[in-house]
Amino acid sequence: MSQREVAITGGPYGTKAMVTGQEELLVKVNNTAISVNGGGTGLSTPTVSRVTSSVSITNAKKISISNVGAANGVVLGTTIKPTETITFEAILGEKLDAIGINGTGTDLLVSYVS
Repeated sequence: MSQREVAITGGPYGTKAMVTGQEELLVKVNNTAISVNGGGTGLSTPTVSRVTSSVSITNAKKISISNVGAANGVVLGTTIKPTETITFEAILGEKLDAIGINGTGTDLLVSYVS
């Protein structure tokens, strides 16, 4: 295994997990959460912004859109009502296609990792 590969085996039901690259792994040991980060260079940094117009987010690994305004917004042609949140996540090693977001007339809080 390379320095950034982690393998976990065992557990009451033969639990197995493997993380390669620079992903983060959350492990519970005796009900205590332990975060294991691959470290090194190239870790992703999240971006957060408020959207009150029409934008497109490209090359994201994960994106979460919350309508924190008083009116409806639109995500990929679908209405997102006030207080609703939509999250998209690409499969490991991939990125999402462009996500069209329209927050005209409302306030959408968008967080994403590229």
